Amino acid sequence: MRIQKISIEHFGKLSGVTLEPESGLNLIYGANEEGKTTLMAFLKMMFYGDKSRTGDVSRNMRRRYQPWDGSPMGGAVEFEQGGIHYRLERQFGKSNSTDRILLYRGDTGGSETLSGGEAPGTRFFGMSSETFERTVFIGQTGAIPGVDAQDEITAKLTNLVSAGDETVSAKQVDTRLNAAIEQLVSKRKKTGLLDKLYETRQDLFEQHRQALEREKQLVLYQQQLEQQREEYRKRTQEKKKLEDRVTVQQKLSQLSRLRSAIERQEALDQLNAQLRSYQQQLTGDHVVVEEDYLEEYRQLKQRLSTGETLVRQREKDLESLAPEQTSLQPRQASRQDLERLTGLLDQRTLVSSRLDQLELEQKAALEQQRLENEIQKIAGQRQNILAQQQQQMEDSSKLRQAITKNQQTLEEMTEKWEAAQKELEEKQENLKLAHSDYQVALHNTASIAKLSEQKLLSAQQNLNLASEEKKVKQEFRVRRRLNKAMFISALVVAAVSVVLGLLVTPYVFSGLAVAVLLLVLSFERERVRSTATTMVDEQQMDDAYHQYDDVLSEIRVDQEIARQQQAKAKTVYETLETGIREVQANVEYWQKETESLQQQGESLHNRLHTQELELEFLQRHLADLEQRRQQYAVLLEQIPNRTQSTLPQLERRHQELEQEMQRLQRQADWTLSRFGCTSLDEMQAAVIQAEASRAAQSTREETYEALVSGMEEAREQVNELQQQILWLAGRFHGVETLEQADRQMERLEGILEAASEVQTKLQSLQGLDQSDYAGMTVAGMVEQKAQLSQQIQLLSTEKEPASLSEEELERLRRRAQQAGEEAQQCRESAALLQQECVQLSKLESPAQLDNRLSQIQGQIRELENRLNSLELARSVLSQAEGEMRQSFGPLLNQKTGELLKRLTGGKYDRVLISKNLELSVQENQSVMSRPWQSLSSGTVDQSYLALRLAISELLDEKNLPVLLDDVLIQYDDRRTRLAVEFLADYSRQRQVLFFTCHGQLIKQFRQHSRKVKVSAIGKAEN
Repeated sequence: MRIQKISIEHFGKLSGVTLEPESGLNLIYGANEEGKTTLMAFLKMMFYGDKSRTGDVSRNMRRRYQPWDGSPMGGAVEFEQGGIHYRLERQFGKSNSTDRILLYRGDTGGSETLSGGEAPGTRFFGMSSETFERTVFIGQTGAIPGVDAQDEITAKLTNLVSAGDETVSAKQVDTRLNAAIEQLVSKRKKTGLLDKLYETRQDLFEQHRQALEREKQLVLYQQQLEQQREEYRKRTQEKKKLEDRVTVQQKLSQLSRLRSAIERQEALDQLNAQLRSYQQQLTGDHVVVEEDYLEEYRQLKQRLSTGETLVRQREKDLESLAPEQTSLQPRQASRQDLERLTGLLDQRTLVSSRLDQLELEQKAALEQQRLENEIQKIAGQRQNILAQQQQQMEDSSKLRQAITKNQQTLEEMTEKWEAAQKELEEKQENLKLAHSDYQVALHNTASIAKLSEQKLLSAQQNLNLASEEKKVKQEFRVRRRLNKAMFISALVVAAVSVVLGLLVTPYVFSGLAVAVLLLVLSFERERVRSTATTMVDEQQMDDAYHQYDDVLSEIRVDQEIARQQQAKAKTVYETLETGIREVQANVEYWQKETESLQQQGESLHNRLHTQELELEFLQRHLADLEQRRQQYAVLLEQIPNRTQSTLPQLERRHQELEQEMQRLQRQADWTLSRFGCTSLDEMQAAVIQAEASRAAQSTREETYEALVSGMEEAREQVNELQQQILWLAGRFHGVETLEQADRQMERLEGILEAASEVQTKLQSLQGLDQSDYAGMTVAGMVEQKAQLSQQIQLLSTEKEPASLSEEELERLRRRAQQAGEEAQQCRESAALLQQECVQLSKLESPAQLDNRLSQIQGQIRELENRLNSLELARSVLSQAEGEMRQSFGPLLNQKTGELLKRLTGGKYDRVLISKNLELSVQENQSVMSRPWQSLSSGTVDQSYLALRLAISELLDEKNLPVLLDDVLIQYDDRRTRLAVEFLADYSRQRQVLFFTCHGQLIKQFRQHSRKVKVSAIGKAEN
């Protein structure tokens, strides 16, 4: 294979660079930071790309070589292989999958597609990117990094020796066997089929043991469950009895209040009866006696006393004038007196008619007043009930708000309680895990201690073995020996040939050839001898010491890690224990708060129910009052002779009319009596008789008439007052004399005073608290009392239970609450035990687990037989492969030694290469090998350059180009010259691209090879 042209569009700092390497040696020269390493990286990425996704720019080739001007990164490489010309174009994306790759063939002129995402380097170089970097892609440090016995290079070399073809490998067979074995038994003893079956079997053993324990535990749980149920029944019965006693005490208290209410209601009924009796006694024929009525009577009595005094004074005046009038005749009636008497009688008839009509109106007014009073009383009661109803509704609303708030608070408390319980369960689960981790840490510490002892013992044994002397076979070269006779003969033949050639003929000089042949044959060939000796392998001993130190360090680290893990697990466990105690306290607190709120809620619901019952009773009472009001309103509309005047107005009018009628009657009687008449007819006769004698008597009568008239007026006033008193007293009950009126008024005044006292007592009793039994009748309360007594007899075993004090009742409530809590605890414990029993019953029984164990044991036996067969096949194959693997070592040693000998000028001619491609070199004429760590940097670079080239020659049937990046920077002048000679000669076999920043190397290469093409990049182009 030969690279023909390199075209870089944009890559790193390089842009628009074109190189056309030739076959043989190509020097690519440039100063530092001109892009030599960038160009090598370009070639590698063109064929292999870059899979790195790290953010580290130094390891991510795509980010490291992004064009400085921001242009797309890409280019092309033209090469020839197998006689076919190819052109590879690549535009780099963010990953290999996004790169745009085009491959053109020169023989067909068309493009070709790479199958399955195959890298161009894998196809044309026949190796992976890693193998490419470790063989023909040689940087400034020549060591082969990251190589082990399982590396691709080692595998290919083994295949090459064992099968004659690097692509055919017994390793593949071994890999298949290992894969089959790992399917059964994995390296970590976890994912293999047998591992899983072993683990399953162990789990089943453990499950079987646990199942037996569960059966015992189930029996124990069932016994405990029965005990808890029995205890729950006892506590429930005890709670029921205590609650019944509390209920009895509450009903006794209610019964006591009911008795007091009955007594108060009976007293109220008695006082109301007395009051009604007094009111009936104070209700007369035409008037209801009140304080105003009695006050009016007292005023009339006072006026009567004053009038009687005036009459007595007038009588004394008439007595003083009586002697002067003894001779006088009575006055005779006149026509005017007759007309006046007729008018008085007409007026009296009219007033009597009006008085009758007024009495009818008074009766109607009394009935109207009674109905209006009833309606007004009903209105007052209705207002009171509405006020009570409003208050009840407000109280009910407040209770509903309190219930809602209580419910919200209860939900919040319940959520907190449930959250605390959930947290407690999580922490308890975490505590179990932490306890398991702690036990694992303890077990791990003990296991590490035992394992450390075993490791230390093994390292000590290896150290002891390495310290023992061993028999080894050493080979060394024996110097060439000189055959003196043949040497002398050669000298003689040479001397004779020279002499005869000079003296006789020049043809005799051909004898010098014979002399040279004899001279060469006089030196014997160098021989290799072997000898056995006993010695200590210093390298092995150093390795054993290092291994022992490493084991000690590893033991310390493992023990410290185990101690830290144990301390950490213990700390976590103790922290979780403390946290669980705190959470348990929170759970108990929230539980008590929740139960308290539940009790408050029940109390509020009971109060609300009571309020609703009272509100319903008020609504029924209000409906009854409304019905009565409507009945009274109908009666009020049906009253005859209704008037707009009030009853006092009618009474005043009636009184005025009666007074007017009495006045008219008195005037008529007085007029008749003046003239000695008893009727109007007699008056008419007297008028006729008097007209004759009036003229004579006129003068005599004037003086006497004036005195009589004054006395009559006084008497008339007294009589009028007496009539008013009698009329006023007669309005209550008819009387005939003033003495009867006085006695009646005194009796009424006593009755009114007694009624006032009863009214005061009623108001006092009605002012007491009667909210519990407001509106109930005595019969209703007596019925409720009987019901309470019956309920008490049903609840109590005692015939007459005694009432308890508040303190004793509170203790009884606490005992009932405690019994309820204990019953609830028993119920919860029973529920938990029931749940545990159900959970345990759901789990597999020992018999079911025995069946599963039998099936697993059969599968294990079958797979173990298969595993034994696979391990036997792998063992046989491993032995055969080991024998073949040992055969590639001499071939690689020989090839590397030849190349190293040329690079070092013969100083090192033997190389020993381990399976992981580590070097040990041996100087010429020395029997001791030296590991590469003890060599100088330059020698190490030479050794690994020889190793890389040897490997590439063994593996490369395609004669790949070799890319070298200033590999001679650590060589001295002599080794640089030797390396230049070697590379100049080596480039005759394959294409070499040598990148350097040292201009003197160009001259040296040109001195040893005429076919050196020098290409400059960067500023060196100028």
